[in-house]
Order: sequence, then structure tokens, then C-alpha cells
Amino acid sequence: MNRVALRVWALNAGLVAVATVLYLGFVTRLPAPGLLVQVPWWALAGLFIVSEIAVVHVQFRRDSTSFSLNEIPLVAGLYFTNPVGMVAAQAVGAAIALALHRRQPPLKLVFNVAKLTIEAAVALLVFRAVVGGHPLLGLYGWLGGLAAIAVVDILGALVVQSVISVSEGRPPSSALFRTVVLAVAAGFTTGSIALLGVTVIGRDPAGVWLLVIPAGMLFLAYRAYVAEQARQASIGMLHEANRILQDADSLETAVMELLEHIRTMFRAEIAEIILLRAGDEERGVMVRSRVGPGEESERLAEVPAEPLQQGLSLLPGSRSGCARWACATRS
Repeated sequence: MNRVALRVWALNAGLVAVATVLYLGFVTRLPAPGLLVQVPWWALAGLFIVSEIAVVHVQFRRDSTSFSLNEIPLVAGLYFTNPVGMVAAQAVGAAIALALHRRQPPLKLVFNVAKLTIEAAVALLVFRAVVGGHPLLGLYGWLGGLAAIAVVDILGALVVQSVISVSEGRPPSSALFRTVVLAVAAGFTTGSIALLGVTVIGRDPAGVWLLVIPAGMLFLAYRAYVAEQARQASIGMLHEANRILQDADSLETAVMELLEHIRTMFRAEIAEIILLRAGDEERGVMVRSRVGPGEESERLAEVPAEPLQQGLSLLPGSRSGCARWACATRS
């Protein structure tokens, strides 16, 4: 296990500890909402599963931030499920969706489940603090719901950025700001629909079907926005690669800058270019330039060629010069 994985596991242990303290020390002491409509924890867990399946991924380098319709079951749980059941539903639903649908490895699975459990507990505490003794279905309930969503989205964005910092370095402050703003804006949009839904359900439960169309359209709008952003980013990366090749003052500089750009473009841990000598007397030696993992780099270094790479030098196209082999390896 490398050092990055160890640091992430240490972060996971801290998140699990925080989630446990919040659950046992605070959530278990909160009273039930007391509304006529009640949603059992297992049904709420099903909603959380659906919300974790219907996600939109925003990529940053080799990691991605996911935006989902999680605010809908979260707000429903604030109003219609007892606190212990709500937190349990979030944890169980997230674990099932992330393990079975997304097939996340243990490192990411523990991180995401702990993060979402903390968010559910914090949402409950913020919601109850704002509402106080006022009716849930009213102005204070709406303000409490929006406040809970804002705090949870900011907290979630900061936790995600912290694990990105641990794994590959601190992201630019502008990227962090954009992530937080996007998370809060998306959360308010989804949360407003959810609050409208609980208000309708509180008066006539049959009206829940009126929310299906706006919720679906909201999800499609998120997907379309992210797809357009990804397309624009790809075009920008191609232009940047062309600029690097044109502006470089030496071959070595061009190779290293291009490798770093390729590593970012393909969200890879390692990018390298290998030049295989074609002369019989020099066969078995290759010239390698590499960027990664982390801050490591290697510039036009002569190293022994492996059997597969030696075989490439025998190809017809390599007789008069050298065979070229480039690759990018994901983490």
C-alpha cells in the first residue's frame, strides 16, 4: 500500500469517527418529526439508492465530484422519518448503491459512505436548530431545509477537496470556489423542489406524482450542462497541446510539458514517452521521459529496454531511426 492510500485511509478513519460521534452523541437524542405522513427507513434507503445511481460527475484531474438528487430523499427524511432511521437510511442506501452499482473499491466506498453519513447527521442538527419549536411545514421549516442543504453541500465539497489534496496535491483556490458554488446552487435547486414536495405531501400525499416531471427534467439539465462542459474542456486541452508543441524552445521542454498535459487530459497517474533505438549494437537500450507518479519526473534517461519494447524496435518502421511508444497509466 502506497503512502497516498495510507493517508486516505487515515482520513477515512477520521470521517468514520466523526460520523460515529455525531450519530451516537447527537442524532439518537433527537425526537421524531411527529407529522402524520411517515416514511419508514427502508423506503427512504431505497430513495437514497436511486439518488446515488442518478448522479452527474464533474471531473477534476484524476478525481471526480458527483452531484446527485440526494437532496430530495434528504429533505424527505428531515420531515417524514425519525432521525435514527434517516441516518441509517443514508448510510445503507449509499453503501448499496456505491458497492453494487458503481462498484467502488473499499477505499472510495468507506470515504463516500462516511461522508454521506456525516452530511445526514449535520443536516438533521442544522434543520432542528433553525426550526426550533416552530411548525415543520412552514417558513421556519423551509428556511431550516435550505440552511441544512447549504451547510451539507459546503461541507461535502470541502471534504471531497480535502481527499483530492491528500491524493494529488492542493487544487487551485478558483477550482475549489467553483466546486462549492456549483454544489450549493445545485443543492438549492434540488432542495427547493424537495421542499415543495414535502409541503404538497403534508397537505395531500397523492400530489407527490406532480414532482416526478420537474425532478426528471432537473436531472437531465444537470447531465446536459456537464456534457457541454466536458466537450469544451476537451477542445481546450487539444488547443493547449498544440500551443505547447509550437511554443517550446527545445525538444526536452516540449516532451516534458506535453507529458504533463497528457497526464492531466487523460487523468492518468503516469505519462511517458519511450524512444527505442534501432541499431543492432544499441538494441536493448531505450530513452524514456516520464511524468508521475506525483511530482516525480524523468527526462530523456537511458534505461534497459524490456523484451516487449525490444521487440518493437524490430518493426519495419523502426529500421532507419527509432520506434516510439507512449502511454498514460491511470491510478
